[in-house]
Amino acid sequence: MNTTLTLAFLLLLLGNRVMADNTVPPEAKAAEQRSAEDIQRDHTSKPQAIIPLLELEPGETVVDLFGGSGYYAELLAAAVGPEGDAILYNNAAFAAFAKDDLTVRLERLGPPAPFDVIVSETDDLGFAPRSVDGFLLVMAYHDLYHEVPEYNWGPHDRKDILAQLYQALKNDGKLVIIDHSGAKGTGISQTKSLHRIEKSTAIADITAAGFVLLAQPDTLHNPADDLTLNVFDPSIRGNTDRFVLVFGKPQEN
Repeated sequence: MNTTLTLAFLLLLLGNRVMADNTVPPEAKAAEQRSAEDIQRDHTSKPQAIIPLLELEPGETVVDLFGGSGYYAELLAAAVGPEGDAILYNNAAFAAFAKDDLTVRLERLGPPAPFDVIVSETDDLGFAPRSVDGFLLVMAYHDLYHEVPEYNWGPHDRKDILAQLYQALKNDGKLVIIDHSGAKGTGISQTKSLHRIEKSTAIADITAAGFVLLAQPDTLHNPADDLTLNVFDPSIRGNTDRFVLVFGKPQEN
């Protein structure tokens, strides 16, 4: 898979570009429809640098895992085009949190929705073997380590979830994981208190499931974050130091 659609095209909102037959390309139409809130988030989430890591082609299948209200799902749908399949996956707890914001997004985009919405529990994600070209999991891997009974969150079998992802990913597919950085030596001790996880812990988990670490770009590194605050603290929310990990499957010689 080679990236042929640049996210810069989307994020510059090139709604005035027309094709030879005077129709607006679907990518440009998607860019025009984006909300002011999403465009503001682009400054810190940097999707124009993140989505190319999945190396998607038009017509492929990509999943926004625990994607909440679908910020990334909307962009991924434009990346794979109308002939592709973008999927927003949430479990019931995530879906409940995202319900109103997702409804607003889908109303803004209008029918037909550019991405599918799946709600299921993590014991059965529902993806067929070798059916997915890319998985994107943003700032939610740490959540698989703790339980919040009042929100019906957890427990989760992380090994089983990773095994399902491995089985569902095509041989040349990519798994991209982004999460809030935990300080060295903290491991999983702050996944609930600060919503942070140490990068080395995530790498150890995911490679133990059979994935190969391909890259760890510092795209979302923020040295101003001293890694001691809860990620929802107003002084750092939305601009935490985050690690980016790109995984694939082992390739046969």
